[in-house]
Amino acid sequence: MDLTVLYRGPLASCDYDCPYCPFAKRRDSGEQLRADRAALERFTHWATAQTGDRLSLLFTPWGEGLVRSWYRRALTELSHRPHIRRVAIQTNLSCRTDWLADADLDTLALWCTYHPGQTPYDRFSAKCHELARTGVRFSVGIVGLPEHLEAARRLRAELPDQVYLWVNAAEGHTYDDAEAEVWTALDPLFGYSRRPHASAGAPCRTGESVISVDGEGTVRRCHFVPEELGNLYDGSYRAALRPRACPLARCDCHIGYVHLETLPLYDVFAGGVLERIPVSPAWRDFRDRAGLPRSSAVIRCP
Repeated sequence: MDLTVLYRGPLASCDYDCPYCPFAKRRDSGEQLRADRAALERFTHWATAQTGDRLSLLFTPWGEGLVRSWYRRALTELSHRPHIRRVAIQTNLSCRTDWLADADLDTLALWCTYHPGQTPYDRFSAKCHELARTGVRFSVGIVGLPEHLEAARRLRAELPDQVYLWVNAAEGHTYDDAEAEVWTALDPLFGYSRRPHASAGAPCRTGESVISVDGEGTVRRCHFVPEELGNLYDGSYRAALRPRACPLARCDCHIGYVHLETLPLYDVFAGGVLERIPVSPAWRDFRDRAGLPRSSAVIRCP
């Protein structure tokens, strides 16, 4: 089986206080952290043992995982398993980065988000340049709020060309064509984030080759559909894997709509779906290589 697994354990604590995030500055108790560590170690043991499958793993914690030693250890260990094609995590990059020296950088990747106001720009930028120097696969993103535009432009100008800068449409914010054009100048793929995607009845890879798993091992097709498909650890989920259509009216999160078969994003991000890295070796020529229109006003996403 060639399976992509999105893992989200009970961790909910974060060291940032972003006003657009409902989990900002949460604190987990010692007991909660121990439970999260045990759940992650159980998942890591399962993934390590699945040598008959090909796995791609993305950790999507509500909180910040890489400030916890068990997440750094899990990614490092999993990166060395030959049956694991990719292991990646979403992170604000507030952690130290020396641990990456022990990882297999052909397998490990980071999905990094810059949050202006939460950390000095120079500190975040320096870490990005350090990742680039050491050969870590990573993308960098920012939420497309007007007050973030200056920081986004600075990031794009100073990041190495091969580093893709993505922009997430802010929840509840409507972008007119002029505003969308500004963000598309920084991220040629912003059109896919700009509006939610009508997904009801659309074929989706989730529930067939992509699954979501929580700390208890409960398997769902994705983070956004509550229906349970079985349990990871007793193997009951495997019998439920099959092609299926999306039951929701719309999908507005990248980790969901990237798997819709009605969108070309598996081709756009070939080899980098989990870490959100387009196939192009440099973002500046990506738009032309992918055949995308130059104006955001004419990017029409289903």
